[in-house]
Amino acid sequence: MRIRPLLIISALLCLILPGEVSAQEQVSIDSLVSLLESTEGKEHLQILYKLSENRWLSFEDRLSYTEDAIDFAARSGEIRWLYDAHLHQGKVFSREAMDQEALESFQKALKISEESADDDGIINSLFWIGKTYSWLRDPEMASAYLNRTRNMAAETRNDPMETDALYWLGESNRRFREYEGAMAYYDTAYAMAEASGSGKMMAEINASQGMVMYYQGEFLQAIGYYEKAIGLNHELGDEESESSNLLRLANANYQLARYDIALGHYQQALSIFEKINHQAGMIAVLNGMALIYFSQEQFDKALETHLTLLNMNRARQDQEEIGRSLHNIGTVYNKMAGDSLIARFGDFYMDSIKTEPSDKYLDLFREALDYYEQALEVWEGEDYKEGIKGSLHNIGIIYLTAGKPDMALPYLRRALSLAQELNDRAVESSIYLRLGQVYLLFENYGRAADYLNRSLELGPDLFQAPFRHQGYLDQEGETGTDHGNAGKV
Repeated sequence: MRIRPLLIISALLCLILPGEVSAQEQVSIDSLVSLLESTEGKEHLQILYKLSENRWLSFEDRLSYTEDAIDFAARSGEIRWLYDAHLHQGKVFSREAMDQEALESFQKALKISEESADDDGIINSLFWIGKTYSWLRDPEMASAYLNRTRNMAAETRNDPMETDALYWLGESNRRFREYEGAMAYYDTAYAMAEASGSGKMMAEINASQGMVMYYQGEFLQAIGYYEKAIGLNHELGDEESESSNLLRLANANYQLARYDIALGHYQQALSIFEKINHQAGMIAVLNGMALIYFSQEQFDKALETHLTLLNMNRARQDQEEIGRSLHNIGTVYNKMAGDSLIARFGDFYMDSIKTEPSDKYLDLFREALDYYEQALEVWEGEDYKEGIKGSLHNIGIIYLTAGKPDMALPYLRRALSLAQELNDRAVESSIYLRLGQVYLLFENYGRAADYLNRSLELGPDLFQAPFRHQGYLDQEGETGTDHGNAGKV
């Protein structure tokens, strides 16, 4: 199938593929670079920091400026400057979700501040190490460092840092699905933030409370929290946080099938992400828009948007996201092929397809198979087991649907092994169902019954609906919004 051009997506592609720096931004960058030659001391260091934070520069250039800052601070002999430079480099890594590298920088900052008995430096370093362990999905280490931060901040009467530590203890609980504990920490942190008049922290907490509601399926309550956060972001002129929360608000409306409202919020978020050149944010928005087009069966738009995403991810050299885009393109083609079979045989078309020696059904799925296989190759290269499992599962389903059970079997077996390794009971149940269907086609009814019974034990709800293809492979959590540690959602 050839995709008809869509002017809106073509325009987006022109706007958001990285590489082009606007003339205004280039003038700003050139001005800062020229100032490096005429400034000294702390002012010189601050300019290096500003350049390292400029999203219009490549990550390699930004990282180079953090190295320059570390070298400059080391030559100056100022211990506090050297601590600041390592802490700043850690934050630059963190914004790119390079958490292991960030952790190493924060640990260097901690060592410097401990050796110089700098209490503020110690508290800040402990805090960022705790946050980073949360990103690294190590709840015990996250809790240990954040509690050290909280206790030391309380002892030194550093209320802002105590509030931050409480908030991030809540975040760590949320990330590990301890929602009751998360809300308790948020409530305590919110009371402290409100007492100190910290609107920025209040907005962050509102957004996180919204995420807790979102994860529990309470989408209307999530919307209420997100709207509070957006109001505060707007008052403070915090565009980056506002765009992240507009994205979350769009996701919640998407879950309620309020597609027009969701698209409106996605467009609002996209306009801000474009303005600040937040590539990961743009990608998250387009993921959400593609899901809406898919849900509305506007497959041309869904494919065009995913192809835009694929180009963006290739430009960023983000292999995991390249695999995700390839997989999702395959899913759109898969759904289109499946719909054509439903039109021919009805919802329960698996009952109408037997082992088919020809490729008359398989030909319908050629494009889907091609993209799934490309995704599989990318993810195998990265050893990304979640992605490998998803592609193997869907390829196996396609061969089964096309009447090729012998070709489906090795893919389903590999997918089953990964599902068991990853303790993914939902996918494990689905694979047992497909294996049961394979052995029905082989007329091995005893083995088919065994697999079907295992599927029923793990997921009885699978038998309450007609056969469906697997959907998109999304990041854990809200739909397509995990866009880097700068504003992770």
